[in-house]
Amino acid sequence: MDPNRSGHLQMARSGNGSRGQKIDLLTNHFGVNFTSKSQHFFQYSVAITYEDGNPVEAKGIGRKILAKVQETYQTDLGSKHFAYDGDKTLFTVGPLPNNKLDFSVVLEDMSCTRSNTSTSDANTKRLRPHNQSKRFNVAISFAAKISMQAIQGALQGNTTRKHMLNDEN
Repeated sequence: MDPNRSGHLQMARSGNGSRGQKIDLLTNHFGVNFTSKSQHFFQYSVAITYEDGNPVEAKGIGRKILAKVQETYQTDLGSKHFAYDGDKTLFTVGPLPNNKLDFSVVLEDMSCTRSNTSTSDANTKRLRPHNQSKRFNVAISFAAKISMQAIQGALQGNTTRKHMLNDEN
């Protein structure tokens, strides 16, 4: 795929590889425009657990859980919108109200299929899926403060970390 034809930006690199095979690679980055270069991205670590404290490891459910957090706790989030990677990281422009936030959400209509063990052919017969709700705990913790200058530098091929601050906001 031609990155210039689709409007994608090619990230500058300091030096090119000297071994291996050249490949085209398309990533899930997207362009963002800001009027002020003095703003900062804030990175947060996300931990999602079931009600019993065990971590949620199922793929895809994290986005649903964080969407519910955003919907339910908009005021506690300081009316901030965030970008969530679907796993353990989210980003905001500007800080959240606190460096550590804990939420509890319930997802309704979680499909659950159970075997019908009362019949002799339990392996082949199944009950219809029934709806079930589950409670999840979400912990959001400050991880880093990243200046727009650092992002601009990275896009230009600079690899310095001087604009990434791992301090409290």
